Amino acid sequence: MTTDGAATGGIVVSGGAASTQPTGGVVEPGGAAGSTGTAVGQRSPARFARVAFRDPAAGNVEAIVVLVPDDWQAGGAVQWLPDWSRLAFLQTRIADPATGLAVEWLPIQDFIWFQAPAGFQAPIGGNYQGKAYFPPITDPLQFVAQHWMPVVLVHLQAAQVMSVAQVPAIADEFKRGFGGPAQAFAYRIRYAYVSGGQAREEDVSFALLYSESLSITSWYVNFAYAVRAPAGQLDRNGGVISTVVASRTSTPEWEAPFRLVHQLFRQGLQQQMADTAAFGRMLTQ
Repeated sequence: MTTDGAATGGIVVSGGAASTQPTGGVVEPGGAAGSTGTAVGQRSPARFARVAFRDPAAGNVEAIVVLVPDDWQAGGAVQWLPDWSRLAFLQTRIADPATGLAVEWLPIQDFIWFQAPAGFQAPIGGNYQGKAYFPPITDPLQFVAQHWMPVVLVHLQAAQVMSVAQVPAIADEFKRGFGGPAQAFAYRIRYAYVSGGQAREEDVSFALLYSESLSITSWYVNFAYAVRAPAGQLDRNGGVISTVVASRTSTPEWEAPFRLVHQLFRQGLQQQMADTAAFGRMLTQ
């Protein structure tokens, strides 16, 4: 299970301390985890080590675990966001200093939208019961431009869109995990740009889910990460990238305090709604 958090608000509570443990696993640059041997003309298989990041705010337990190729650099931390329904974002970045290839998980958010009644105070993008009050975006390019490019993907603002591909398996997983009536779509968008005089490319992957109830639309983003590299390196290193992405997870030891905080958050919302209703009755009287 991986648990990610909102894109705005909250506080950073952890710098994260990494520990490594060799796994002995290998993967071909274009293959799948666990494969052995090297084809003619290919580089040697990548070897992976287990890297864990701890959360001091949760008793210093291991929070994030990911497999990292030898000689790569890994950074991670837990950013707690107590005012938002996601509650925590597991910041993670894995990079190869030799080639410039990097995998970085993107901040995610829960959204809600409805026609505002008279006197409604939440501005567009404001916090409404832990969700960002924002109209649904169904165009994946527009979502990236509005949600990530202003802050974490600034370098893509002038990039050229090379392709937009749907990933049905990820969309189905998102919908299955949601557990209710909903529509889900997953995308992988490839951008091309020049940085420091070098041609580069970047894949931005994410999934969007929409659920409607009466006149309220709740929508969500998840499975969000970006992979960037010099031009031509993304496809060449597909096996290594997929292994890193698939291996990243949160631990049961960290999920226990997270579930407790989530329960307290839900209780706080329920109390807030009860107090609001009581205040309304007092005004009527």
